[in-house]
Amino acid sequence: APARQAAKTEGSGHELPGQVILAVAATGGATVGAARVPSAIELLPRIAELAFNSLGVAEIADDVPLVDEGMDSLSMVKFRNALQKEFPSVPLPTSMLVGLPSLCGVSNQVARGLKEAAAVK
Repeated sequence: APARQAAKTEGSGHELPGQVILAVAATGGATVGAARVPSAIELLPRIAELAFNSLGVAEIADDVPLVDEGMDSLSMVKFRNALQKEFPSVPLPTSMLVGLPSLCGVSNQVARGLKEAAAVK
């Protein structure tokens, strides 16, 4: 069974109950050239905060599809735009949010994109 734990988003006081770490633990932080690239688990609190703001809610489970958490097409675009502003080197088409519907999936995608962008530099 996957290990579960609750995590608070840094500085926000928001708690993500039942956080599944197994899904994001495989994408560990890496050093690419001289740059350290954060892992998906390290990115998750910031990505969760952006999702909170996009939806106007206090918490979202990181392993539940964003649609099930109330994200509609407008909030999805708002979330994608916030992600793009936060991580400008990572290509984040809106369709990516449909294909990776949970915060864990988004966090993994951003971590991969940051690693790829750092490798190109």
